[in-house]
Amino acid sequence: MQEAVNTPRFHHQWLPDEITFEPNSFSKKTIKELKEKEYKINEANK
Repeated sequence: MQEAVNTPRFHHQWLPDEITFEPNSFSKKTIKELKEKEYKINEANK
């Protein structure tokens, strides 16, 4: 159960069309690859 709690989370939304990540939770490589595919990335602390 603790592993599930510790797993990084993201949310993909249609309007506005963006992917929201928890800050510093995914690798820079993953975020770079998503940006190269023209995804809009939001690493806001919500």
